[in-house]
Amino acid sequence: MTIHIRNAPASLRAKITALCEETYRAHREASPQDWPGNYFDLAIKTFIDQAFTDASGKALNESPNLFVAMNDGTFAGYYRLSDLPTDPETQYYAVEIQDIYVQPEFRGQGVARAMIEHAKGLADTHDWDSLDATVSDWNVGSRSLFESEGFTVKSRKLGLGPDRAARDIPQPATGQRFGRNDLFWLFVGAILMVSFLAAYLGR
Repeated sequence: MTIHIRNAPASLRAKITALCEETYRAHREASPQDWPGNYFDLAIKTFIDQAFTDASGKALNESPNLFVAMNDGTFAGYYRLSDLPTDPETQYYAVEIQDIYVQPEFRGQGVARAMIEHAKGLADTHDWDSLDATVSDWNVGSRSLFESEGFTVKSRKLGLGPDRAARDIPQPATGQRFGRNDLFWLFVGAILMVSFLAAYLGR
């Protein structure tokens, strides 16, 4: 198998969005206390939409921060990086692998590892200050894969409850839109990462 990784073309946008929604539905059913009912529409779909638009909202033919793994022209998986811009004052590049997905028929064949290697190559080429990933503590397989790729534990996040379904995320005020760099997106991006890596990371 030969894996080629490239910027995701707009032609795969609908497929990637559908896979994200499928994953979200399964996760919400399994763990309703962690997943607001409107999370897909407000957060995940917005992530994908923004990955195919520039800062002015103009549609792009391919995404600058969403990448696909192809095997002889067949879609094998994708991964998404956080938005790549930096702090304009310090020029500090802190990038995160926010979600990664491998098609079931390609799992266990090195696709996820190839995508991580690709992200590491971008980090080296562009001299990023950090490349991070958030993995659930119980997800031994994902943690082992990232550690084998040179990732080390920087911190641990502990949580408690609640013992009920998650509340919906508040809608933005009319006429307003959550910005790409809002702290809100940093928060939901971390949650998204935990879920996708927890269940859909194939080697």
